[in-house]
Amino acid sequence: LERTWEEHEGIKPSQKVELVKNGPQWNLPGFSNARVNAQKVTEFFRQIREVQGEQRAKGKQFFQDFGIADHESFRVSFYSENEKPALEFFLGLKTASGSYFLRKKDSDIIYLTQTNFFASMGIYGDPAKDNLFPEPWAATDFLKVDTGKVRGIEIKTWDAKRREKLKTALEFKDDKWKFKNLAVKLSISDQKIKDFLSG
Repeated sequence: LERTWEEHEGIKPSQKVELVKNGPQWNLPGFSNARVNAQKVTEFFRQIREVQGEQRAKGKQFFQDFGIADHESFRVSFYSENEKPALEFFLGLKTASGSYFLRKKDSDIIYLTQTNFFASMGIYGDPAKDNLFPEPWAATDFLKVDTGKVRGIEIKTWDAKRREKLKTALEFKDDKWKFKNLAVKLSISDQKIKDFLSG
């Protein structure tokens, strides 16, 4: 994803956000290699598969009118293992009705679409003025764990003298979750444990 505007008249310069797939996981190389929210990528691909639009103009002489020129638009590029993009398109101005202009790379046909790619990219105001940031793509579940591999949970606290105190201890034994530090047998909801681990 690239914001291609040249810096002029107070408009901010080109910005770029790169998403790279490593095995099953998407990452943001330019943002400390943070994990990408997989649901946002899935939704973005769905928008691309289902996008519809009506032709509004044809010809390079109209590119600037619709904010769809190479140097003043948002370029969205998809790469496979080759350096040449497998798919590339440009997003232009936002209309008063909330529609957007779009054209494919190497095409001079300009389409009007209702599909809001900008919201998926974290841009909710004027695309010509707003910044492009990687943060909207980053996964926020930073404590994510493989719930199937967890066999014990300990929750600790400290007293007034800064001494560690064990508050709760659970273990997964005989296909059940049990309290380790309680003499009384209490049942534990497996669903509550799963909800706790999955955040």
